[in-house]
Amino acid sequence: MDDTPREEAGDEGAPPGGILDGTQEKSAQGGPPPPARSAPRRKPGKSRDHSAKRLANAGLAITAPTSRALGSTTIGGQLSAQLGTVAVSDTRGSVTQISYTATVSATNFTTTVGGNTSTISKPNISYWSGPATAVSGVGVFTPGQLAAANAIALTGSHTAFAVTSAVGNTSVSWNPTIIVRVPSSAAAGSYSGTITHSVA
Repeated sequence: MDDTPREEAGDEGAPPGGILDGTQEKSAQGGPPPPARSAPRRKPGKSRDHSAKRLANAGLAITAPTSRALGSTTIGGQLSAQLGTVAVSDTRGSVTQISYTATVSATNFTTTVGGNTSTISKPNISYWSGPATAVSGVGVFTPGQLAAANAIALTGSHTAFAVTSAVGNTSVSWNPTIIVRVPSSAAAGSYSGTITHSVA
């Protein structure tokens, strides 16, 4: 949950039936480690070694805002807001051309009112990356969705930014926009969800 002050529907000065949507940004790499869990048992001959993949991705990282309040709108309305800078850095220093892709996904946005959960489902949550706000190094930097007309519903995992023909150390950053359409069936309240960026 983000700690941005929120305006509950029905507060003085709030729009009738107002919705204040907040979202959390999570970096898939470079964040706190997950809780320790015991490894599942595997049958002989079924063991897997992912160390080579982890080694190949060492030096490739992504950062994103930890929280963002998107604003408010009315039931049946729509809002859009930029999330803040998302940045990928590749410090692997490859001497040959390589590629990497940043992806984005989302959860439903939910709120609890009177003990009942109201949901803004993922088909109502759209994303467009916009152009790069900064790049460094040698490579071809391609936004996943250059303009608002290219916005995609976050019903699955989608490309946010792609880098190809990269040589040496490179980086790219962008400031994506989230669009939230509030169904007429949604309850008034303060909704929250999670937007996840990852890179590989």
